[in-house]
Amino acid sequence: MGKSWLYSLKKDDFPAIARALGIKLEGLVEEMRKTLSEFIDQTADEPESVAIIEALEKEYGRRPARRGESHRRRRPWVRSLDFR
Repeated sequence: MGKSWLYSLKKDDFPAIARALGIKLEGLVEEMRKTLSEFIDQTADEPESVAIIEALEKEYGRRPARRGESHRRRRPWVRSLDFR
């Protein structure tokens, strides 16, 4: 079971995930990802938890990881540095 899907999660996703797993996820997004990652490792041999995590991975793993705004569009001051 992979964990790369954790990086596509938004802050707003964590409350629903915490409820589904019956765990507490608090703090910064990176802290919640770390806690969730550790939970996945600790429950890897529990079929019920694995089933829930696989369903969450299927649901949240579909969307691509968010990229910074600078990747989506050029900023005017960057355009002024283009030497064409």
